[in-house]
Amino acid sequence: MAHVLVIPYPAPGHLFPILDLCNQLALRGLTLTILVTPKNLPLLKPLLSLHPSTEALVLPFPSHPDIPPGIENMQELPLSFIPSILSALSKLHDPVLKWFQSHTSPPIAMITDSFFTPWTHPLACRIGIRNVVFSPLNAHGTLGLWNALENGLKACENFVVENRAIDKVSWGVICNTFNELEEEKLDHIKRKVLGHDRVWALGPFLPIGNDPLTASKKCGGSSILERHFAWLDSCRVDNSVVYIGFGSQITLTRHQMNAIADALEVVA
Repeated sequence: MAHVLVIPYPAPGHLFPILDLCNQLALRGLTLTILVTPKNLPLLKPLLSLHPSTEALVLPFPSHPDIPPGIENMQELPLSFIPSILSALSKLHDPVLKWFQSHTSPPIAMITDSFFTPWTHPLACRIGIRNVVFSPLNAHGTLGLWNALENGLKACENFVVENRAIDKVSWGVICNTFNELEEEKLDHIKRKVLGHDRVWALGPFLPIGNDPLTASKKCGGSSILERHFAWLDSCRVDNSVVYIGFGSQITLTRHQMNAIADALEVVA
C-alpha cells in the first residue's frame, strides 16, 4: 500500500476536514501517518479506530514564548496568535525529518494544509517526495482566502508571501468541492493561478462514519445540531433559509450581529 504522511493545521476548521479526507483515503487502501501533538491526539481516535492502517505520529508541541503552556490548538487562542503557532510548528521540521530517515517504509508523498503549514514544502523537497496541499474550503473560498491573505493580514505578512509561493510550487492542490458545482473556479485555479492541471475536487466530505452528526459530536454539540436539523426540516419553502458562516474562531460583537440582522431584514 502507498504510504502518505498527513500534516494538519491544528484548528477545528482545518483539522476535521483533513481527517475526513484521510477517512476516504484509508477506505481506498492507503496507509496513512498523521502528525499530531499530544493534546490533539484524542481528535484522531474515531479515525484510528476505523482504520488499522492509519497511525499517528505524536511529537511534542514545540515551545514558544507567546503561547501559554499546554495550548496546542488554535481553538484556544485568538487569531492574532497565528504567526506564533506557525513559528512553533515550524520547529517540527527536524523531528519529522529524523522520523522519516529512520522509517523502514517511509511515505512516498505528503498532504498538508494549504494555508497554514508553509514549513512542510521545504521538508518534502529535503526528503524528495511530493507535497500536495489540501484546502478545507471549496474552490471559491480557497481563492478568496488566498486573496485575503495576500491583501489583508498584515500581522502575517512574511508568512503570507512564503505560503502563497509554496501553494504555487507544491505538486498539487485538493479542494473540498466537486466539479459540477465549481468547474469554472477550478479551471481558473489551474490556468490562471497555478499553471497546471493537478487540482482535484474531492468533496464534499462526509464525516467519519458517514454520520451527519459526527462533526458536531467532535465538538460536543450534537444536541444543538439535532435541533437545528429539525428546524431546517420544517422549512418547506424554497429559498427561505440563508446560511451565514464565519468559521470556527470568529466572535462577533453585538453591534456586528445587529448590523448583519438589519442587512438580512432589508434583503428579505
